[in-house]
Amino acid sequence: MTKEMIKEIVSALIASLVAVLTLYLIYTTYFFSNADANTYQRASQILQVMIALMGTVTGYYFGRIPAEAHAAGMQQVATAAQHSAENAQSQLV
Repeated sequence: MTKEMIKEIVSALIASLVAVLTLYLIYTTYFFSNADANTYQRASQILQVMIALMGTVTGYYFGRIPAEAHAAGMQQVATAAQHSAENAQSQLV
């Protein structure tokens, strides 16, 4: 296993865990906490935090892939520019 594969697996597991936990909290909040208003209020506050966390994790997970692809493309452009500058420098000497 390469370092990149491990990184992808860990990222996917964390994102999946947060998504499953959030869905579980949504389910329990709306189907089991209707006994009294205080229980519903506490469950709702926890759910708000989990939904924010889920948005952060999924935003990171789906935003990281295009950013890494863009960075790899820019690295290739920088390498080509470096080689071009080296060639131009060697022709001057």
